[in-house]
Amino acid sequence: MLNIRLRKLFAFSVLAVGLVSSAYMSHREMLLIEADAIKRFNAVCDQISLKIEERLGAYALILRGGKALFAASVNVDREEWKDYVDNLSASGTVQGIQGIGYAVLIQPDELAAHERRVRAEGFPGYAVKPPGQRDLYSSIVFLEPFDPRNQRAFGYDMYSEPVRRQAMEAARDSGEPVLSGKVQLLQENGQDVQPGTLMYVPVYKNDRPITTLEERRQAIIGWTYSPYRMNNLLMGILGDAAQADMPINLEVYDSAISAENLLYDSMPQRNADPQELLYALQTMKIYGREWRLVFTGAAKEVINYGPAWIILAGGILVSGLIFWAILLLQMRSAALVTTRQLTEELRLREALLKESEFRWKYAIEGSGDGLWDMDVEQSTLFYSDAFQRLLGFSHHDMGNHLDDWLQRVHPDDIDALRAVIDSVREGRQSNFENEHRVLTQSGSYEWMLCRATSVNYDEEGHVKRIIGTLSLITHRKELEAQIRELAFYDPLTGLANRRLLDDRLAQLLLQLQRSGHYAAIMVFDLDRFKALNDAHGHAAGDQLLRDVARRIQHGVRASDTVARFGGDEFVILLSDLGADEDQARSSAHKIAEDIRIKLSEAYAIHLTEQDHHAHALRYQCVASIGVAVFKAPVNRKHVFSTADKMMYQAKACGGNQVRMAAAVEN
Repeated sequence: MLNIRLRKLFAFSVLAVGLVSSAYMSHREMLLIEADAIKRFNAVCDQISLKIEERLGAYALILRGGKALFAASVNVDREEWKDYVDNLSASGTVQGIQGIGYAVLIQPDELAAHERRVRAEGFPGYAVKPPGQRDLYSSIVFLEPFDPRNQRAFGYDMYSEPVRRQAMEAARDSGEPVLSGKVQLLQENGQDVQPGTLMYVPVYKNDRPITTLEERRQAIIGWTYSPYRMNNLLMGILGDAAQADMPINLEVYDSAISAENLLYDSMPQRNADPQELLYALQTMKIYGREWRLVFTGAAKEVINYGPAWIILAGGILVSGLIFWAILLLQMRSAALVTTRQLTEELRLREALLKESEFRWKYAIEGSGDGLWDMDVEQSTLFYSDAFQRLLGFSHHDMGNHLDDWLQRVHPDDIDALRAVIDSVREGRQSNFENEHRVLTQSGSYEWMLCRATSVNYDEEGHVKRIIGTLSLITHRKELEAQIRELAFYDPLTGLANRRLLDDRLAQLLLQLQRSGHYAAIMVFDLDRFKALNDAHGHAAGDQLLRDVARRIQHGVRASDTVARFGGDEFVILLSDLGADEDQARSSAHKIAEDIRIKLSEAYAIHLTEQDHHAHALRYQCVASIGVAVFKAPVNRKHVFSTADKMMYQAKACGGNQVRMAAAVEN
């Protein structure tokens, strides 16, 4: 058993090592796949960041070109600006730009003249907006393309709005392109509203020094600028980045990451999670602003764990095959060992079975019991030789059918025996014992004890086979009869004794209680019996007592009981004397008188003298009889004592007479 457990433990250990190794290799492959995905993700993120920087750098160059246009001309008019922008559009340089414009700086005392000059150019409704008194004004005077959306910004004073003014002042003071913070462009018409930003490049007066901050502030005359709708701007940039194998969500924030600073979100329905596998945060310092670029990738769509799962599945399969191969080898080895063990065990059991059969046969045959074996379905039996010998038959003289046995059973016993056999055959009980008489070959009935048990069943639980034994118990039955005779009968006269009489009286009282009839008890004693015993011995007295018993039995009915209580005292129980008391008393008195008369007749006593000479003695013996008539319910002792008193009254009055008491009742 220990060896089998160790072999199984080895097989399961190999399986466990294989599974753990497969899981480790699969996990390691997953980590490599994820590392490669992260590497590719970061590369795409860097590419997008570079594209944004390059695109904004190109836009800054365009605005610098506009600044150069002012530096090269004494005065730039509207047509020159339009030609400049049209040339840029034709070359494809201005993709994603809402427009390219110029905003002039206006001193308060120059505001009215400025408005008249622009109106004279063909814009009679022109005015700087919003209206109101301010320390300094600016106005968008050029903006191409001059379409309806951009015309909404024509004449707008960007310097009046804090976010724009901050960027304009930063550009003025630095002399470099500057981006504004997040704004809503005037070009928005309420449909597809997008966050916006603007880039400003300062334009200074020609031939004025701009080395110092103060010089630049004194020389500023306006700004070339571009407004950007962020979705349009960045969608163009992202469209240029190769994302076919790496779809990425980009969120752009101005300064801090918060909802109010969000400039762009390529997938608004999805929130970036720093815990995601594909997540990157980059800070881009560009043209006076810090942009936070948040990149996230859909790992489920990007990462293919197929190779890792193949490694795991292959490892499990190989481990399982090795495990089963080891088990099969162990099972084959165990089967060979088991086969040898079973062969040896079968040999041993066969030897034990033969020995057991010998002992069983010896025990059965030695005990003298017969064996029978029944096939329930066929109702056929096998009878052993001992069984047949018990019935006086020779070998194979009996038939093999159940009826060959049952037809020899005594008619008074056949029903009980057949009932218990059928009960076992039908499964109502598993075994039985039955005593019955069987007619032997010699023509006499012998008592047999039959024991049997069911030993074989079909798949549905029905009995198929019954085995039993048959034992001769005639001698035991005879002993039981003798014991019963000694227990209930007087051995000298064969009459009932006191115990049997008490039992008969108890049964009679139950009958009388149901019927309401009368019965009677006679108690009588023999007169002159003691004289016979004293003169001629107990043998003579015994002859007299046996003759008295015979005469009494001839004088009573079959339903009555005659008992000897001991010595020369006898009792008669008259069972049913009718329902009328007088008639019952009359019947009882008549029976008593008849018995008294019979008992008073002379007795022939056969005596043998000491010289072995035999002769007959005629002896006269009479009886004193007391009678008590009664009906139930009644006390038994009271009935006996009443009859006994009547007997002593008869004896006191000279004997050889009947005395009857009144009816005894409770």
